[in-house]
Amino acid sequence: MVGIKELVTIEMPVVSQDTYGSGVRSWTTIVEDIKATVMPIGTYEAAAMDRTKMEWTHRAWFDYYAIRAYLSQVKPSGRVKIGDEYYSITGIERHGRRIVVLTLRLSV
Repeated sequence: MVGIKELVTIEMPVVSQDTYGSGVRSWTTIVEDIKATVMPIGTYEAAAMDRTKMEWTHRAWFDYYAIRAYLSQVKPSGRVKIGDEYYSITGIERHGRRIVVLTLRLSV
């Protein structure tokens, strides 16, 4: 598999209340510094997604045995931190011994 090997952090949102009772979203780390192979999507996939109205920019491939303890906590509402950039989780798929997290680059 061709891609860049990265140490990534997976975070999930937590909503709490401030002193005025308003909801405040913060992030809690589910797993930190887990190895993943990160790949941007290709032009063929981008063209196919344009026809089906799907949105994602990268794939992060994780070894199932490395991430299985955290898999029940990882949801599409979370985000993945790769280096200094954050990516929104848009989908999770299992392919044999690999878990694929489909992500969308966030512009922060």
